[in-house]
Amino acid sequence: MVRMSGWIQRHFYVIQIALGAAFLWALWWRVRKSDAKPFFRTSSRSSDRPSRLSTHHPQHPKKPPLALPGIALSGKPHEILGVPEHATHAEIQTAFRALMKRFHPDRVPTAEAKRISQIIIQARQTLEAQLEARLNPTSPRRG
Repeated sequence: MVRMSGWIQRHFYVIQIALGAAFLWALWWRVRKSDAKPFFRTSSRSSDRPSRLSTHHPQHPKKPPLALPGIALSGKPHEILGVPEHATHAEIQTAFRALMKRFHPDRVPTAEAKRISQIIIQARQTLEAQLEARLNPTSPRRG
């Protein structure tokens, strides 16, 4: 075991505070220079975004109107939900929940979202009726 001299032992915390202060001063001196290189590498994506620390906050542009990307709302029910033509109940339910999380009228209070959610609900009901008809061919069909 190494023994420290009496003076260092008595003033150990003062030395720690002084070294910490010297480190913080050196860090501040480095950062305050405007031409200083950053300590951490930044990706190209982060340089495109404005800094959170900036004082200027421009207005966010309005979002484009809601639509299902790449899917026609007037298409077949399985295309609207994005499931295979002979999807299982679990696949239909998973796709329905994902789309309703995105387009539910309570979450996005617009007429467009309400219309899209009605189309999604109708597509789910149609697919479940088709699934029931495939699984139980003797059961009466719902209209």
